[in-house]
Amino acid sequence: ENPNDFQALKMLGLAQVGTGNIDESIQSFEEAFVINPNDIDLLLQYASAIAANQDGMFYGKSKTLIEKALSLDPQSIQALYFAGIVSAHQSDLDGAIGYWQKALYLMPDNHPDRNIIEEALSTVLNLQVK
Repeated sequence: ENPNDFQALKMLGLAQVGTGNIDESIQSFEEAFVINPNDIDLLLQYASAIAANQDGMFYGKSKTLIEKALSLDPQSIQALYFAGIVSAHQSDLDGAIGYWQKALYLMPDNHPDRNIIEEALSTVLNLQVK
C-alpha cells in the first residue's frame, strides 16, 4: 500500500466529517485504518465519526478504537480525553475523573483545549457530590 493513500484517506475522512458526511467519513477512515491501524489520530477521528452516528455515544467499535489508541500511547491527551468520555457514558465517574486528571497533568497550562477538559471534570465532580 502507498503511505500517501493513508494520508489522503485520513484527510478525506476529516473533510467529510466537516461537511456532515459522516457515513462517507467512516468509510474513508475504515480504508485508512486497514492501511495503518496504529495511527492514534486516525483511531480517535474514526471513533468520533462512529460515535456521531450513535447519538454522540462511544460504545462498540468506537469504544474499542479509543481503548486501542490509549494502549498505543497512554499519555496521549486526546486519547485520555476520549477515554474519560467513554467512562462517563458508562457511568464510571471515577474512571472519567482519573483519565481527565491525568490529561490535565500532562497538559501545559496554556494548552488550547485545557478548558474543555476542566469543564468536563468539573461537571463529573459536581455529579459525584449529588
